[in-house]
Amino acid sequence: MRFRVTLALLDKPGQLLRALDPIARNGGNIISIFHERERRAGDYVPVSLVIDFSSNESFNQAFEGIKRAGIEIIESEQIFEKKNLTCLFVGLDPQNAIKIGINGAEIKAIEAIKPLSNKGCVKIEFSIIPERLEEVLEELRKFAEQSNALLIPSI
Repeated sequence: MRFRVTLALLDKPGQLLRALDPIARNGGNIISIFHERERRAGDYVPVSLVIDFSSNESFNQAFEGIKRAGIEIIESEQIFEKKNLTCLFVGLDPQNAIKIGINGAEIKAIEAIKPLSNKGCVKIEFSIIPERLEEVLEELRKFAEQSNALLIPSI
C-alpha cells in the first residue's frame, strides 16, 4: 500500500531522521522524498514522502510514531496506483461512448475510428485501479452488450 505524507519539519539537522525512524520501525519503504525549501513557513519546511507499507496497520503505527516524535503531519493520503485499459468497441455509436460511467474507471481519452464497414468503432482509454479490473471489464461487457457492440479490451 502506497501513501503520500507531508510533514512540517524544523529546519535544522536531524529532523528528517526523527521522522524516518518510526517509518523504518514499521516496515515502511521510502519511494521518494521531496524537500520543499521554497515553501518554508517560519522555522518549518514541508517535506513530502511517498512510502510503501505492507498494510494499513503498519502505516497507522508509523503515523502515530511520527506524531509521538512531535512532528506535525500536514497531510496524508493513500495513493492508488492506476493501470491503463484500452478498449475498442466495434459497432458502438460514438454518441453512446460518452454515456459510459464505470465505478473505478476514469476515461482518459475517446477516439472515434473511421470504419471500414458500416459499423462504427470507438477506442476508449481508461485509467483503472488494478484491484477493480475484473469488475470494470464485466461492467464494460454489459455496456457493450446493451449497445449491440463488440468489446475488445487490451491491458
